[in-house]
Amino acid sequence: MTAALAAYSERLVEKFSTLELRALSGFRDDAAGLGLDLAASFVQSRLVAGDARRTLADAFAGDPCVVIHGEPGAGKTTLLRWLCLAHAHPDDHLRAHLRRPGQGPADTPQIPVFLQLARFRASAAQPRSSPDSSAGR
Repeated sequence: MTAALAAYSERLVEKFSTLELRALSGFRDDAAGLGLDLAASFVQSRLVAGDARRTLADAFAGDPCVVIHGEPGAGKTTLLRWLCLAHAHPDDHLRAHLRRPGQGPADTPQIPVFLQLARFRASAAQPRSSPDSSAGR
């Protein structure tokens, strides 16, 4: 692993290791909310594909392109944060959840990229000013 990839992975682990539960901040005196260790508290769930229920390992084994959708609060973002953490964590114990029984570690490292599409939508809605927009006024 290159130094740049190691530094990137370290930053992802730092960013995604704690799941902030801001909605529960009313139970504490400060407004920071509660933080949970995502690696320790993540519960492996079954994914529903049509009528079938599949594990994460099954969902990602056949095709690296997977669409994750669900109702608000269903855990989509938490799952994506955990996937980033699993691929970035130096210990292989989290990635083991993504392998079928008897399947060994991947030959090449996968580099997680976490994009929040809501941020793109918000910035796209704002008009852009360009140097040419003031010409002719």
